[in-house]
Parts: sequence; C-alpha cells; structure tokens
Amino acid sequence: NLSLYAQDQWRANRLTLTYGLRWELVPPPHGINGFSPSVVTQVDDPATIAFAPRGTVLWKTTYGNFAPRVGASYQLSHAPERETVLRGGFGLFYDLGAGQVSNAFVLNFPAFARTSSSLAAFPLPPDVAAIPVAGTNPTASDFVYAFDPELKLPRVYQWNVSVEHSLGKNQSITASYVAAVGRKLLRTQTITNPNPGLLGNFFITKNTATSDY
Repeated sequence: NLSLYAQDQWRANRLTLTYGLRWELVPPPHGINGFSPSVVTQVDDPATIAFAPRGTVLWKTTYGNFAPRVGASYQLSHAPERETVLRGGFGLFYDLGAGQVSNAFVLNFPAFARTSSSLAAFPLPPDVAAIPVAGTNPTASDFVYAFDPELKLPRVYQWNVSVEHSLGKNQSITASYVAAVGRKLLRTQTITNPNPGLLGNFFITKNTATSDY
C-alpha cells in the first residue's frame, strides 16, 4: 500500500484555514511461489458465479482515491475572557479494506482442504483418517473467500461545526454538530452451493453496506 499526503495552513487576521490532500493506492495482494488465490467472476447472480483463470487478480486496482481535508476557525469575538470561536471541518477518509482479504490465503480453496466425519469408530479407518488434498474443484465442505472484481475502497465522509465561548479565564462552553457517513462499505454475503456446477461455501465481499451517524 502507498499513501501520500500534503498539508498547508493559511492565516489572515481572525481566520485560520488548514487544508490537505491524501492519496491512497491499495492494490490487491497476490500469492508467491506460484500460489494464486481463488478468484470468482459474475458475483451479482449466484446462478452465474464461476472461477476466473488462475493468476487473475482478486480485484482491479483503483487509482482515483483522493481524500481532501479542510478545517477552518474564525474568532467571532476577542473581548477578554469572552472570546467566541467558530470552527468547522470536512474530510474524506478511505479504509484499506484488508480485513477480510487474509482469508483468501489461509482458509481458502485451493490453499486449504478439509474433511469431516460423524459417528466414526476408533481407531479411524484409513479412508477417514487420510489427509485431505485440495482438488481442482471445491467440494460441498470447502470454503471459498472471494471478492467483487470491481471492489472499491470503503470511504467515510466526516464533517463538524462547533462554537466555543469563553466563560472567564478557566472555563468555556462548546456546542458541536458532528456527522459521519460511510459509503461503499464492505459486506460479506454467504452462498452455499451457488449453482449446480459449483459446490462449496462461498463468502463473497462486495461494496454493499452503508452507515450514517
């Protein structure tokens, strides 16, 4: 991941203005030593979900992740011990969205194979005790952690306005309005055996969640 940030400040009499710009570059992780994680396509319809060719990236890298920030303060009154200051700010913040992606390299088909048996007698018979080996296609007990090929970085828009008034030398009172809304947040949908030609437990992450505070 690469993050670049620039900031500056400008003052004039009672006004102070701080502004900056951040840029986030978050390409999808990839395997080493010849390993490639499972990548699926056509994730909007379970009936059409299919595996992409080996070596396909988990999702496309986006390059327009610019996050502006701006904050301002203005001194409405400068009477001694009765100062009043108005402040406000706005910022766009990107999340790296990497929390779920580690599963694509740890518990995911074909890097991970599992088997289960109930009411087995001990000692276990050879066919039950055999170490499972990942095949070319997932079975009904396999886990597949996949991502929307068009995945975007989650983002949160934050803004606030406040008024602060001094009450003597040692006290002040502040009234504030604070808001934050999340857009393109990550949500993981679970689909079991999505279509007749594809078995397994698919956990597909897409930008379908939002938040409002």
